[in-house]
Amino acid sequence: MSCRYDPLSGEFGRMYRASGLIGSQLRQTFASYDTGECKELMRAMKAAVTAARNNTGLVLSGKRGTGKTHLAVAMAVYAMKHGRGAIFRLMNELLNEIRQAVAENGGYFSVIQGFKEIPCLVLDDFGKERTTDFGLDALYEIVDYRYRHELQTIITTNALTIEELAGWGKEEYTTPIVSRVLERGAWVTISKADDYRVKRVVKTNG
Repeated sequence: MSCRYDPLSGEFGRMYRASGLIGSQLRQTFASYDTGECKELMRAMKAAVTAARNNTGLVLSGKRGTGKTHLAVAMAVYAMKHGRGAIFRLMNELLNEIRQAVAENGGYFSVIQGFKEIPCLVLDDFGKERTTDFGLDALYEIVDYRYRHELQTIITTNALTIEELAGWGKEEYTTPIVSRVLERGAWVTISKADDYRVKRVVKTNG
């Protein structure tokens, strides 16, 4: 049963305030995603809509500015509109949150559990920040739990292949992390599309 789409009150509002999204991101929906006549963007859009409806994972890969984050946010908004909680985090924010929880002695478990158990988790800019073995271990713990409990995980990354992404950290961590998402999802690459943000600005001002 869908909950009422109201960011200010009700169940959607509660989930929105806990998601880590900002108000302007609520406008990043499937309806507002501009594919133009670009076949890559159309394919990415179709994959995102399918994954959202089927509650499955997705890796959105491609160069900077191709609308990957827009689609990932649209999936999180879709989940919340259909009564499933969502968390959106830039990878560096998530890792910093975990490190801070450890430093505060006792907060680690509750922070990790939140990321483990949320129905929809978006990890934005995966592979952008270098991290420690501890950070990778914590990330693996989160993703492995989600994989075993069939929870939706969405990743955006600038890496064009799993092999390229493995260079971010130790391959024994990064490859299993991504493969767990792909076992219940898909990998979509946007490599040739024009800069999505520039295109939207030009269209708005044109």
